[in-house]
Amino acid sequence: MATIQNRKLKIACPECLDKANGKAITITLLLGWWGFPWGPIKTIQSLGQNNKSKTTNHEDGPNDHLRGFVTANIGAFEMYKNNKEKLQQLIAVEME
Repeated sequence: MATIQNRKLKIACPECLDKANGKAITITLLLGWWGFPWGPIKTIQSLGQNNKSKTTNHEDGPNDHLRGFVTANIGAFEMYKNNKEKLQQLIAVEME
């Protein structure tokens, strides 16, 4: 089995983000160790990243991940600020 590592941004409420982090942690714990050749190393890294990410899910304001997404897409947000459908499409692409 080859080693793969996916990074996906999810825009959601804190509880949904907790569920997504929990699912990623569970899958990593069950399957991550078996990847070749970097499975154990990538598993430890991924668990650390998911745990760190999970700690920011309940911040009072936007977390660094959301700020980064908005900054990277500021032009699109400005262009579509009056088009609810286009804004939803922009956000939905990142959620997949």
